[in-house]
Amino acid sequence: MMDQAEDRARRLRAEQVALAYRGARGAGLLAGLILLTALANSLALWDMVVHERVVLWLAVMLVIQGAGLWLHRTYARYASTHAVRDGQVRRWGHLKVAQAGALGLGWSLGLVLLHDPGNLYTLLYPVFGIVAVAAGSAVLYTTLIASLYAFLAGSLLPSVLYLLWLPDAYSSYVAFGLTMLGGFLVVSARQTERALRTALDMRLTAADLLEHERHLVAKAEHAAAVTELAAAEKTRFWSAASHDLKQPLHALGLYSALLRKDPAEVERRELIDHITSCVSSLTGLFDAILGVTHAETAHRNAKPGAFPLQRVVDQVLIQVRPGARAKGLSVRNVPTSLWVHADPAVIERILGNLLSNAVRYTEEGRILVGVRRRPGACSLVVADTGVGLASHDQSRIFDDFFQVNNPERQRDKGYGLGLSTVHRLCAALGYEIEVQSIPGRGSSFAVTLPLDSPSDAEEVQEPVPTLEADLNVLFVEDDPLVRDAMNRLLKDWGVRVSMCACGDEALAILSQEFDKRWHVLLDHQLADNETGLQVADRIRAIIGEGPVISLVTGEVDAAVDRGAAERGISVLRKPLKPIRLRALLRSHHLGEEVL
Repeated sequence: MMDQAEDRARRLRAEQVALAYRGARGAGLLAGLILLTALANSLALWDMVVHERVVLWLAVMLVIQGAGLWLHRTYARYASTHAVRDGQVRRWGHLKVAQAGALGLGWSLGLVLLHDPGNLYTLLYPVFGIVAVAAGSAVLYTTLIASLYAFLAGSLLPSVLYLLWLPDAYSSYVAFGLTMLGGFLVVSARQTERALRTALDMRLTAADLLEHERHLVAKAEHAAAVTELAAAEKTRFWSAASHDLKQPLHALGLYSALLRKDPAEVERRELIDHITSCVSSLTGLFDAILGVTHAETAHRNAKPGAFPLQRVVDQVLIQVRPGARAKGLSVRNVPTSLWVHADPAVIERILGNLLSNAVRYTEEGRILVGVRRRPGACSLVVADTGVGLASHDQSRIFDDFFQVNNPERQRDKGYGLGLSTVHRLCAALGYEIEVQSIPGRGSSFAVTLPLDSPSDAEEVQEPVPTLEADLNVLFVEDDPLVRDAMNRLLKDWGVRVSMCACGDEALAILSQEFDKRWHVLLDHQLADNETGLQVADRIRAIIGEGPVISLVTGEVDAAVDRGAAERGISVLRKPLKPIRLRALLRSHHLGEEVL
């Protein structure tokens, strides 16, 4: 609060000083009027006073007024090109006070030089000049009241003392009159100065409000621009995504129409293979799109902790090496003993996308995965001997759907979302990512991760068993086609399956066969606005903690993920991959949770 008051006082002082100097042309006009007054007095007394005294006084007044004009013009030039700071405001204020005091002394000097003790006129003319200029000073110097005090002190005080020194009585009366005039001018000027300060304070308040309003408008415009940019980006993203989605969907419709005609066995198998390929393309694109949208909420869902980085590297290499081996590529890893503080699932996604991108764009040579240590951090590096990137492409590789050397948009070369996902994940979690690339020689990507100390207990990896015969799966889904497809898939795995469409049916089945080992798969969006999480709560309340529950959803919603995590429920994303579902059911026997 004190700082605000001091700041307002400084700003008021600056405004007062600026007003005192404002208008060089007006200052020149006023100086001319004062000199004319002095000249009129001099001419009136020319024949009554020694000429040398008159000339001396006029010369002094001319110097004082010239110095005042120079001071005004110097300030005007300086203020037009510089911001007048606090220390400079005080200096310019002191100069103005000194100039006003010098002008007052000039008029009192005129009384002393021009007065002839034997001639009343030589007393009255200088006094009338002092009174006239003093009255004008009450208006001229009110903006900076210290300058008024200086002028009155310089003009009235020496004059009063001189008049009191004179032996005649009328000089004392004049001294008394000048004293009363000075008191009246001081009181009047103080009232005017208070009103002026109030007006200046109101102007500063209005200026602050306008500045605050401009700041709010600027923030609103920036927010609107960001929102508009985000909307345009989403429109562009989904326009590109819909284009890539329509291609396999279009082909799928054509192949399905041909399959309905009951073609020969050989042609039917070809059509089924083509349909499978289209479904695989759709699944891959859906996974890529969901990966991008999920990356935007990664910072809210991430569960960072200390873990050995090599463990994630080994997991990803197991997934990537078969594809690299099929292309004749060598994947080399320099093991690391460093531990990092991050979410292992996020790092696995980042590294998986970088390695998949390296395999896709490397035709021969090798891929290297390694870690460089830095102060307080480390860089996870993926380098390849692939096609490399031109300098103009390096700024675009993290754009959605951008691909190098794939103008035909061939699906076997990916969808252009892998590096976009990496960039979004790194941006959301504050990881730096560096790119170095030379066309024809390869590329290198480095992600900086924070280091951590090893934890006392590291997870023990156990082999995953096969599905057991006593496993019962209850699938809750309101779509009959999806229920039928899931029923066929699970029965093909030898799993005992029960199907239902809503929570009431699920509770009825579980209540009748509560003694069995159940794994309940709940679709999140059911009929009649019922959700999978609501059904899960009912199962827990009525049946208890016995059944293992998993949620199947196509949404990327932080609230849904958070609700599932709070209930200890694993989440499967649509489109659901059979291998992912099989791994989830296997984990049931270990008592693990697959998220």
